[in-house]
Amino acid sequence: MADTVKKLTPRDILRIVFRRWRLFFGGALLFAIGVLIAGHYLPVKYTGTTRFQRRTDPSQIAGPGGGSGPENWDSRKDTLRWDLSGPNALEQAAADLELTVGMPHGSDGQLTDQGQVLKQELIGQLSRAVRVSWDVRTPAVDLISVSVTHEDPRLARMLPDQLVKNYINRVGEQIISSLRSSKDFLDIQVKGAQELLQQYEEKRMKFERDNPYAMPQEPGFFLRSIEDAKTQVEALQRQQELAKMKLRMLEGAINPPPTTPPLPSKTCPPPSPPCWPAWLRPQRASPPPSPPTRSQCPGWASPPRSASSPIPISWP
Repeated sequence: MADTVKKLTPRDILRIVFRRWRLFFGGALLFAIGVLIAGHYLPVKYTGTTRFQRRTDPSQIAGPGGGSGPENWDSRKDTLRWDLSGPNALEQAAADLELTVGMPHGSDGQLTDQGQVLKQELIGQLSRAVRVSWDVRTPAVDLISVSVTHEDPRLARMLPDQLVKNYINRVGEQIISSLRSSKDFLDIQVKGAQELLQQYEEKRMKFERDNPYAMPQEPGFFLRSIEDAKTQVEALQRQQELAKMKLRMLEGAINPPPTTPPLPSKTCPPPSPPCWPAWLRPQRASPPPSPPTRSQCPGWASPPRSASSPIPISWP
């Protein structure tokens, strides 16, 4: 076939539509009827979304090793989904929104067994309807979205807000409790530090009273103290030497050395003084003792005497 395919222009397309308008109109009508029927029998679901921003304290951001901060921040982000849409969070939100009011209650105001079953079914439906996602996820700032898709437009609108509100309140209570514990600990530490400071102040005042010149503005005080200490050491050394001498003397007096009688020896009396003229003799206040009358004798020896008896000497 040598026939070429002719390209359709917009004018040709409009010509075809006008020629077959009944076909196009019938198809559109059938589609609209189908949508109306489906909308009548299928329930309409509404979606409500709440976004909130969470900023992180730089001191709590985990470092490259995962432990530079007080705790690993990534692990806290992983548990954020459970904190927002876990069974406990959904149960509290259902109670706040009074979703369990129409369920069977006992005389004590508590849910009956049937009411507990209905409550668990409600929590399961809400858990499937809630979706938590991160629109922005950085180490310092997170933008988190909480979405709820439900047939009830009121529930779809209020449940995300209630979940985020309860989460913020719960985290705030945890932070306040942690801060109170830190405050109590710091109060104890401050009290102990103040007592210790008071003790050091008293010691400082006592030192200043006892050493008025031992201040930084008196640099020569320590040199003078060193010289005084050296002088005291020298005086004590001298006293020690004197005490040692006295000790030796006392030991000698208490334990005297043994004495032996002197051996007889051949001694001669001292020579007689020369005879001086009367005018040359020295004048004495008292007459001299009489010298001995013995003549010089080489063989003369004095009789033995004790060490304590004196030896009489006579002068001519």
